[in-house]
Amino acid sequence: MNKMELIFVSEYLGSFRRHGLDRGRPVRRRRGDSHILREIRRDPTTSIRRVAERTGKPATTVHRVLKAERLHPFHYTPVQDLEEFDPVARLEYCRVLLRKRAADPSFLENILFTDEATFTRNGVFNFHNAHTWAETNPHNVWENNSQTQFKVNVWCGIVNKILLGPYKIDHLNGVTYLNFLENDFEEMFDDNIPLSISNKIYFMQDGAPAHYSLTVRDYLDERFPEKWIGRRGSIAWPARSPDLTPCDFFLWGYLKSYVYQQKLENVDQLWQRINEGCDSIRANPRMLINVQKNLFKRIRKCVAEGGNHFEHILRVS
Repeated sequence: MNKMELIFVSEYLGSFRRHGLDRGRPVRRRRGDSHILREIRRDPTTSIRRVAERTGKPATTVHRVLKAERLHPFHYTPVQDLEEFDPVARLEYCRVLLRKRAADPSFLENILFTDEATFTRNGVFNFHNAHTWAETNPHNVWENNSQTQFKVNVWCGIVNKILLGPYKIDHLNGVTYLNFLENDFEEMFDDNIPLSISNKIYFMQDGAPAHYSLTVRDYLDERFPEKWIGRRGSIAWPARSPDLTPCDFFLWGYLKSYVYQQKLENVDQLWQRINEGCDSIRANPRMLINVQKNLFKRIRKCVAEGGNHFEHILRVS
């Protein structure tokens, strides 16, 4: 797992002010409101419950004051930790893609984005959103941390409105990855990619060690001459950029949300759920159309931010 850092989506809307407007009239503060606002100024990340405890005011009063001041609790956005020179590489990558798109408007649609992800038995269960409607509390439990573990390493690819995979690659390394590319990938490519665009495809992979083996790069140089994206590719893939590939910013999150809706008993059931999740995407082509639009927006936003983080402001503009 890559190191993650947390940053604000944005600062609190509006500023702390002595007087706000509510439908054209000044907000009337009650005695004691200033103590509540002082606590918020002192620690903007605090909770209503903590402010209530520190000021001796009911939580409903704290909520009323914050609402009157038009203050809102904005969430954090998880983003990839960038190193010193990463923004430069990210900026150059996005500029190259935009230049190629200007010359060929269908360029982004012809990039085959590929990646691998590991699905385990437990995955991620969202206890906050999971619930059961009942007249009385059924006292449901969810077992996790089982001693019997299993996992599947999955490869997928996205190009235009086409989803390739899933395909299992056990013990991913340069040898197994090359074997997959030379055999199973070629079959998937021939069966699913129309001839009208097959010669326009750019193959994309990230900088994982298995992708960087010399034999894999030799294969890509021959199979996609001057048309592959990655470490030492004709277009350099910027390290630590999951926010710029649909597999990371869309596919894996969607599949894991789908897969872990149900408790998994064995590896066969896990693999079945992964396949069902992929089929649900294929049944809704609008998903991948929206992914293409999102990708273009992300590339432009990355350029606007000089190659730095942009996901925290993606929905603002």
